[in-house]
Amino acid sequence: MKQLHYALSHDCWLPGSVSIISSTMVHVVTAISVDVQVQNEQDLVLSARQGNIAKVKQLIDSGVSVNAVDEFGTTPLMLLAAQGLDSGVQLLLDHPACLVNKRTSTMMVS
Repeated sequence: MKQLHYALSHDCWLPGSVSIISSTMVHVVTAISVDVQVQNEQDLVLSARQGNIAKVKQLIDSGVSVNAVDEFGTTPLMLLAAQGLDSGVQLLLDHPACLVNKRTSTMMVS
């Protein structure tokens, strides 16, 4: 671990430390990436719940999955449709990744 700390703090690679640093960095980057993805999906669902179509579009354009679900299995498409926000519904339906009538293990998802 001292080698790892030294290598990271001095921005260099030490013999024998490459695999340790690579493995550690991959795990850290993966964990951060998953956290950011989950947060972005939660933001998308919340924006749809609030009827904020501009924010929904911004999040989708940035790569957030249009098929995000909340803890109850509710999708942005369901939320926008329930509010009668046709332009938001069309925005999601026009996205090539939008899954309509996808079955999950417990329920039908819009």
